[in-house]
This record gives sequence, C-alpha cells and structure tokens, in this order.
Amino acid sequence: MDIDKFLDKEVQEVKKEEPKNVATRPHAEAESKMPSDLPLTGKDDGLASLEREYMGMWESLSKDSLIWDNSIYANITNVAAEIKKGLEIAKSGINDEKATINKLIDKANGVLEKNNYGGALSIYSEIISIRDRIPDTFFEEKKEINKQILPFYSKLTDRIDSKFVEDFHRSIKKADSLVSDSFSSIEKGSIENAKNCYGEALETYKNLPHGFLMGRLILGNRLLALYKELSIMMQIENLRQELDHKKHGYSYPAAKLGKLSSLPEIHGRGMHLIPKQSTVLSSLRHTSKEGRNKNLLDSMIARKLYMAGISISKGLYPDARKSIESVLRLDPQNKEAKKMLKKMPA
Repeated sequence: MDIDKFLDKEVQEVKKEEPKNVATRPHAEAESKMPSDLPLTGKDDGLASLEREYMGMWESLSKDSLIWDNSIYANITNVAAEIKKGLEIAKSGINDEKATINKLIDKANGVLEKNNYGGALSIYSEIISIRDRIPDTFFEEKKEINKQILPFYSKLTDRIDSKFVEDFHRSIKKADSLVSDSFSSIEKGSIENAKNCYGEALETYKNLPHGFLMGRLILGNRLLALYKELSIMMQIENLRQELDHKKHGYSYPAAKLGKLSSLPEIHGRGMHLIPKQSTVLSSLRHTSKEGRNKNLLDSMIARKLYMAGISISKGLYPDARKSIESVLRLDPQNKEAKKMLKKMPA
C-alpha cells in the first residue's frame, strides 16, 4: 500500500474521532519541522520590536565614541527594563507550554503503542504548533523543547517506515503467491483460473510503491514469464478452436495464420513447444489438412510432456500423471511419455 494512501486513511479515522489539524504526511512534516533543526518562527512582535529599538540605540551610541549622552543612556536603560519585564512574563508562559508539550508527548506515545498512527500524527502536529508559538527570542528554551520532542519524532517516523515496509512485503508475497497459483492452474489445465490469478497479480504489482526497486524487479520477472506462458496457451487454444471449426465445414481464415508468427520459442526437455515462424507458416500454408493437424497435435503433445516434466521436478506426481496419460491418449506409442510413466512412483 502506498504510504500517502495509508496515512490519509489513518488521518480520516482520527478526524472522525477528534476534529484536529492532522499532518497527512509524516515525512513532509519531518522535512519542514524536524526537531533537531526546526526554524524558530514564533510570533513575538512586541519583544522583537523592543529588541530592534534597543539595538538601534546601541548603534547610535557607538557612533559618538564615548561622548556622554544622557538621553541615549536613559532610553537604553528604560527599554532594557521593558524587555526584561516582557521576558519574565513570557518565561512563565513558556514553562506552561513546556509542561503541556510533555503531557502531549506521553499521550502520543500511548496512542502510538496502539498502532494508531493517524492519532499520533495529530498529537505531533499539535505539539509542533505549541512549540512554534514560543517567541524566537527564547532560542535556548526552544532548543531544549526540541530535545524533548526528538525521541518521539524518531520513534514515530521509525514505526511508520516499518509499517510501510511491512505492507510492501505483504503485497509482494500476495502477488508472488498469485503468480504461483496461476502457473499451477496452467499445469492443471485450468486456464480461466490462471488468467484470473494473473490479472489480480498484475493489479497488485502495479500498485506497489516506489522505493523497493529490486523487489519489484524480481517479481516483475516472474510476472513476465507468466504473461509469456499464458499468451502461448491462449494462441494455441484459439488455433485449436479454429481447426475444429474447419472440421465442421467452416473455412479457415487465412489472416489467422499470421498469429503463430508471434509465438515465442519455448524449450523443454530438449523439444520446441512451438515451431519457429518459417516452419509454422510453411506447414500451415503449404501442407495438407492432415499435415496441419499433425503439426498442431505434435505441439500439443510437446506441451503436455513439458508440463509433465515441470510437475515431476516439483514432486507433483498426480498432475504429472494426468499430463502423461493425456499424451498417451493422443499418441499411444509415444516413447517419451511411456518412459516418464515408468519413472513415476507407484
């Protein structure tokens, strides 16, 4: 599952319970508000204005080079007193904010332990809002608060990342299982079920998130092999149906002959499942009806033997026996089928 979709879902659940401002993407939140280097953007217009005035007076004083100016001296003293008074008032409020933040961090940790990621993100957003209300003047105090927030921030992002990885591997496992089921259905002759498994596996694969390229490549290779296998089976089936129609008096569309030119060459137990393009076109266009049917029959027998060999290699002896018996019904004298049958366990 994509992490943005997951977080959006979690946040919606939180909004139903508590209408709060929720951060829908923890990493976006982290990039702009990481506790260790969060910008100091508090609103402190009153103190900031006094500070600018105070430093401006010192700038004027420095230009007069020790020439006594009673007015500047008095102004600096008065503004300094105002600033001190404002800082003492603000300091009391900051202590309250720090206490509130500590309580919220404890609450957020409890919510996170219940795997309620949306709720934890909502509380984290509230903590950041409180922290940002502290005036920029209190740099040391904000730094201390950031140190209190950092452990929870690290824990939150680690848990969400772990959940993200867990969901990815669960999806990979599901898609891989569907691919295996599809291959198994092909061996059993259940083409429709094989197609359904392939379609579901393909959709799961398309929805895998970015960031796990190697895992997606490995699964992609299996899915591609399945696509090739099913495509061949479908084209063989279409050709068989068209030949059956011909037997019942239907004319065989010449345009359909070109279909076999795209069939990939499959190797199994030393035989070609499908003849090469030139062989296929030549046999279908220039041989008799019996010759065409024989080519198709040979291809189907080769396919059954190939499937039987795969089943034996996997220890699926009942499936292998079915494939071999199917060959012997088509060709009772087939030597390779008889040889494989003798090797089968009783």
